[in-house]
Amino acid sequence: TTIGNIYVRVGASTAPLNADLKAAEKRIRAFGKQMKDAGASLTQNVTLPILAIGAGAVKAFGDIESLQKGLIAVMGSAAAASVEFEKLKEVAKLPGLGLEEAVKGSVSLQSAGFSADQAREALLQFGNALATVGKGKNELNLVVLALTQLQNKTGGFGQDLRQLVEQLPQLRTALTNSFGTADSEAIAKLGVTGKQVVETLVGEFAKLPRVTGGIKNAFENLSDSTKVAFAKLGETLNKTLNIEGFLNKLGD
Repeated sequence: TTIGNIYVRVGASTAPLNADLKAAEKRIRAFGKQMKDAGASLTQNVTLPILAIGAGAVKAFGDIESLQKGLIAVMGSAAAASVEFEKLKEVAKLPGLGLEEAVKGSVSLQSAGFSADQAREALLQFGNALATVGKGKNELNLVVLALTQLQNKTGGFGQDLRQLVEQLPQLRTALTNSFGTADSEAIAKLGVTGKQVVETLVGEFAKLPRVTGGIKNAFENLSDSTKVAFAKLGETLNKTLNIEGFLNKLGD
């Protein structure tokens, strides 16, 4: 006999659960946005600058290595080139000079027949002469070009002297003091060679007052120091990561 059926109905409200899930979802989204922003910030402010520093360092190392190889080519040994490079670094700190310009200038002058000491002395004196008239390492390149052309000439060096006068107005006075005239043709008639003219001018410019300090020179020295420091970092990166080998494989 069926006595009866009992129906039990359990009711539960899911509203609090839904509210909690929505709150949790909102917090997760907020957290995700914060992580995304943090990632973007790290990329922009940390990763990219580190990559830029690394690329700049390797590039600086390549530039310095190229300068050193130039010295090795004209001096015949890495040991001699290394010693001369350190000497040129000190010379380059003086007004009117820059490291890259000093090393390239030394290579050019030695290729034209100057000894390393003669080349360094010429750079030192002509660099100071440039600084006395407010010029610097950019004009030094033009001076070096004129000196290399003048070095091996026995006559007809008027154009070379005119190039020097354009950069160094005091050159006329130096020529007059030494040869009694600033006329290149008259000087050539004295039987003077271009090499003797260069040696004479170096001696004359050595008598000029030394130019020291100045904000322009400070900026140039900072630029050189930064490049040398970056080059050391770049050398370490190249050795550690074999960047040169990777680039060679990529090129192949």
